[in-house]
Amino acid sequence: MNHPEINCDIISDLIPSYLEDICTDSTKKAVEEHTRMCENCRIRLEMLKNTKLTDTDASRKEYQFMKKVKQHYARKNALGVALLFFLTLAVLFLVPLINFEQDFLLYCVLFSTLTLGVFFLLSSYRNAPAKSRLRIGIGIAGAAGILYDFFVAWLLLRTTKLGTAPLGMPLEKSGFFFSLQLIFICILELLLLAYSAADSVKGEHHPGMLPVLNFVGCTLSLSFYSLLNHMATAQTLSRAILQAGILVFAAGLLIAAIQMILLKLRSVTYSF
Repeated sequence: MNHPEINCDIISDLIPSYLEDICTDSTKKAVEEHTRMCENCRIRLEMLKNTKLTDTDASRKEYQFMKKVKQHYARKNALGVALLFFLTLAVLFLVPLINFEQDFLLYCVLFSTLTLGVFFLLSSYRNAPAKSRLRIGIGIAGAAGILYDFFVAWLLLRTTKLGTAPLGMPLEKSGFFFSLQLIFICILELLLLAYSAADSVKGEHHPGMLPVLNFVGCTLSLSFYSLLNHMATAQTLSRAILQAGILVFAAGLLIAAIQMILLKLRSVTYSF
């Protein structure tokens, strides 16, 4: 040995630092010189080095396995949500063909199924969505859509009472105007709901209560849209708007209650 004052016990204490590469150059040189001359310490060094590599490989393999499992469930959830949206859009094209006098009942069932379906698929994530400006913006946009639904309904009721269309447009063109406004709101709410679902899958958290807001906006807009085809007098239209509004908000409260109960039963962190 070149350094008789550095015995094997000291080298044994220095080997972990040497393997982690957190020792000084002089310590590294001393370990290398000693193990070159000392067979016992050299064997110990090689054993610890192989063990360290094996542990690292095992940890890496375990990490890769867990990553694949998470990716599998993320793809499964994303596929389920996408299928729900596809079926919802398909049924939306079929509803006008049914010629049901109260289409808003069908819309209420359709969008409640979509909202609860998305929630049940994504409620396996136990984390609550993080509060962010984007989620606040989605909430404001969803609430604004609901308010705009009632504004359009008020314009529709006013047109029926007075017999004059808003913005000075011909009365015969007002139906297309109202339809366009309400369909636009429904598309906006559906896009917001889709984004909330995508963000939930990507961030691995449950969607919170924002989809309930989008449910109310979608159902109201298409419920009022269906009233365009069945309105007779201002009185019957006013009663139909009130009836649809009460039904949709009652359904929204029921969905929110179901989601809160499910979160509580699963001991999941609650958040909007």
